[in-house]
Amino acid sequence: MKYKKGLSLLFFVFLATAIFVVILFLFYFNGENGGAEPESAVTEKNESTDVGEPVSLPTLNETHLACSNNSCVAVDGAGSDECNDSADCQPVVAFPDLIIKNITMAVTKSSKNSTTNITWHTVKVSVTVKNIGTASANQSVTQITFAGDLLPMSSAKVFTSVLEPDKETTLESSYEELLKGDYDATASVDILRKIEELDETNNGFSVARLTVKD
Repeated sequence: MKYKKGLSLLFFVFLATAIFVVILFLFYFNGENGGAEPESAVTEKNESTDVGEPVSLPTLNETHLACSNNSCVAVDGAGSDECNDSADCQPVVAFPDLIIKNITMAVTKSSKNSTTNITWHTVKVSVTVKNIGTASANQSVTQITFAGDLLPMSSAKVFTSVLEPDKETTLESSYEELLKGDYDATASVDILRKIEELDETNNGFSVARLTVKD
């Protein structure tokens, strides 16, 4: 009887030990793989987060050109170039520029002396002065020169009013008691050189000619 009780106790000890070993094994196995996702899940995550090849952003210039003290220099920082060379950095200065745009001559009157049978003529010279500059031109003086085959050269200084840019005015000078023949007229603006202009070489005009007939 005592022998059977000993065997029963031994069997229960063995069974308890076996159960404990199984539990310990399962706990250890779960610890080794704890928190790990199944391979399929990892694969799906990698596929869902694949963004392709990395994109390279353009590198901005570290300097740009800018005007400083009338010079084109490189300055630190990204930005658009304000100039190409120092010529782009010079201040814009506005000046007038007077020219003789045109000269015309016309006979305005003819009268015949019945006693001498001589015809006398009056000729009008019209001069157009224009400001082709970028600033207003103050008052000036325009000289009109007139001469003929039998007439010594004479000149008239005509007052010229203020002219804004791209504006013009017409000046007139008349010459009386002229005989038939060829007559020439020239003109020069700002004859006293009182106005500083963009171009001082274009103030004159070539000769205009008129043939007067009885």
